[in-house]
Amino acid sequence: MKKILITYATYGNGHKAIAEYIANYLDKNKYEIKLLNIMDYVGFLCNFSLKIHNFVTGHRFEHLFSFMYTTADNKLTVKLYNFLFRKIIYNKRVQKVFLDFNPDLVISSHFYGSNAAYYLKRKGLLDAKIMTIITDYSFHNFWTANDDKDEIFIVANDIVKREMIEKDVVSKNIYSYGLPFDILKFSDVMTKEKILKKYHIKENKKVVLLFMGGGNGSNAYMKYYKTLVKMNIPNTEIIVVCGKNESVKEETELFKKYHNKKNIHILGFVNNVYELLKISDIVISKPGGATVTECLETKNIMIVLPGIGGQEKYNARFICKNNHGVKVRFTFTFKKALLTLLKNEKEFKKLKNSYNKVSKNESLEKISKLIKKVLK
Repeated sequence: MKKILITYATYGNGHKAIAEYIANYLDKNKYEIKLLNIMDYVGFLCNFSLKIHNFVTGHRFEHLFSFMYTTADNKLTVKLYNFLFRKIIYNKRVQKVFLDFNPDLVISSHFYGSNAAYYLKRKGLLDAKIMTIITDYSFHNFWTANDDKDEIFIVANDIVKREMIEKDVVSKNIYSYGLPFDILKFSDVMTKEKILKKYHIKENKKVVLLFMGGGNGSNAYMKYYKTLVKMNIPNTEIIVVCGKNESVKEETELFKKYHNKKNIHILGFVNNVYELLKISDIVISKPGGATVTECLETKNIMIVLPGIGGQEKYNARFICKNNHGVKVRFTFTFKKALLTLLKNEKEFKKLKNSYNKVSKNESLEKISKLIKKVLK
């Protein structure tokens, strides 16, 4: 039985989610599959960098992260990264977990996993194919830090593929399959009527879904929530997802109670986001790669809030360029955009119809077929 090692790093929830989607979709009778969070095996300095990342993203230092992201996007910085990877990230614990499993294929939804696999291959300790899933709607040189003609890349669309070719990526195995999403959960979603009943939401009303900064939640988005509460929009139900952040959840509930709002539904971390997306008319969120992919599949109009910068800036551009939503920064532009979509049916249908050109996401099916071909 062929062995597949699927690696990710917990810089946000998207890398982990995509790794799990692939692992859950593949046939366990054909492959022995192991999921690996590489952050469980790295050293102190790398974990410290994760804490800095979470602090920066949690407090939304957008311009700082964008500066770091752009500055690092060049060949010289990649060489420095490769040196630091060998000194700080890679270690005997990482080596042991790779070699003990001895995979035939390494799939990575974060470049750390691909880098570790290539380093072991160069040392002659590992003989495995390497597949990297670039988890955003833009390309960064760190994804090809160990670019090789045999490496396989899965990208969101032809735009990213062209960008990689223009930047002289050595590999010719670039497949624009789209980003994986949880097709198994999506296919198993209840009817809209049952979902509305489950969340105690009234029928025949517009539903607005607000994500408070991804799976970990963030106070940085509280101003948009408070603006939403104060708007007094008739015939509208509002769902607020706070993620794992209990302080954010507590503050949103207190604000709701103070303003005596009956049409606002506060949730913590949710296990089946597709239920909420299915009943929503408008999704308000920062433009994480996984969220954008899910909205593309469910055909939800997005109001894009400022994200962490960097790759999310390009994700936002993708949404706006294709008329799938609008980007806002200030609370007054947020208010104006939401009211326009709720009151102007022509504008709402214009954005909704933009999804008519979006093909069905068959990423997992295509990846599965490619794996079968690669492991023959």
